[in-house]
Amino acid sequence: MRKALSLFMALLLMTGFAAGLQQRAAAQSSPTSGTTVLDASGNAIATVSIDSIQDPFEAYDSGYEPQRGFRYVLLTVTIENTGDLPFATQPYGFTVVDSDGFLATSAYLSYDPAATGLPEALPDEQIEAGDSVTGTVAFQLLAGAEISTIAYAPSYDRNYILASNASAPAAGQPISLLGEDGGEIGTITVGKVMDPVTGVDPSYAAPRGYHYLGILVTIENTSSRPLSVDPSRLQVIDDEGFVNSYYSVYRTEEATDADPDLQYADLAPGDSVTGLVTFSIFNDAAPAWLIWTDAYTQYLLVQTFEGAPEVQSIADIPTESTAAPSTPTAGETPVANETPTETANLSPECQELAAWSQELNAAINKLNGSALSVESAEDLEALTPDEINAQIDLLNDFLDDIEEIDTPEAAQDTYDALVDMVNIQVDGFQEALDAKENGEDLAPIYEDYNAQINDASETFATAASALDTMCPGI
Repeated sequence: MRKALSLFMALLLMTGFAAGLQQRAAAQSSPTSGTTVLDASGNAIATVSIDSIQDPFEAYDSGYEPQRGFRYVLLTVTIENTGDLPFATQPYGFTVVDSDGFLATSAYLSYDPAATGLPEALPDEQIEAGDSVTGTVAFQLLAGAEISTIAYAPSYDRNYILASNASAPAAGQPISLLGEDGGEIGTITVGKVMDPVTGVDPSYAAPRGYHYLGILVTIENTSSRPLSVDPSRLQVIDDEGFVNSYYSVYRTEEATDADPDLQYADLAPGDSVTGLVTFSIFNDAAPAWLIWTDAYTQYLLVQTFEGAPEVQSIADIPTESTAAPSTPTAGETPVANETPTETANLSPECQELAAWSQELNAAINKLNGSALSVESAEDLEALTPDEINAQIDLLNDFLDDIEEIDTPEAAQDTYDALVDMVNIQVDGFQEALDAKENGEDLAPIYEDYNAQINDASETFATAASALDTMCPGI
């Protein structure tokens, strides 16, 4: 299951439809600097730059107040296509990390570009070769937290740190792991780095063109509750921006006796565990950063390796505060960031679709925030029955939530296609649970799931595109 929730794709499609309900104005200015995005062959295909940060951003439509205890932050970014093929902007690929290592949530707001002097929201679209686009991306940040890191993931396998004030401690110094309430739940300490990993079983050598990297870490539970130890929460980003996830390596008995693998476990309060976390790294790339993440709520910089690319300081990005909230006056056209605002310029039918899309996206965001990452049959195999049951319950709760949303008649096909996608995932997890209990191979289940979800995704995309045709940009 590519993700525990292929609704990541559904979310992108739905927000693409939502962007079609907005005005679009792609600024054709070329950034003078920025981070270079590469393709799988190492060719430069785009540059991404952060032009300014509005913190706090207060010139929003007063009908879109931030959540209590939070503030809006608005990034202005420019993406230039420097390659030969169209490049997708992926507005949802931008992330903001606060000083506690938590990801800020995407914001839903509207504002008046003419009054603020800001561009419109960054559209979710393809940029042709040689063109560029400038737009804004909004987030909600905890009121007392500072921006620590800004990153951009144009695809699932790449993540570029665009700017940061974070500095990882030297190896051997513990780093606090915080819970949602802000209290420390544990620490992680980086020990020796094994590049390449030694003592690998010859029958399980690294794939051609790759080698194994090992990082020894110690995790201690400093809380009063059990702490789940999960080696897959650690990622290595290499110097070309590619994400390298945990990769189980078969080593000899002598090697594992010397440096045991870090295992999935529940660590009792006061206990600690030390183990080697392994990754498969491209030979021509070098490790740049070690990240502790669950992909949904946390993104903590644990270690910066020697030779990591220099990153722009957030302090060097133009920053300012905007005026207080305002209500658009007659003749003004509010511009929605990430979801459409109902405006008089939309037909009643399109207004209804825009409102439905906003509610549906909120439910999808909530679901994605709790989904586990399952990107291979091995990942599926690693899940416990309790974890699988939890995902099934999560998906069924989502179906209950969206059933309560009043779906317009014009969107019924899109809604039905989305429900089909979720049911395929429920069935896939249930089949995996049954197979695991019977000691059966999960690989055929994973392959069958991928085939089904690909077909269902195409059906969903067709339905969503029909809505975009019905209510195009003004």
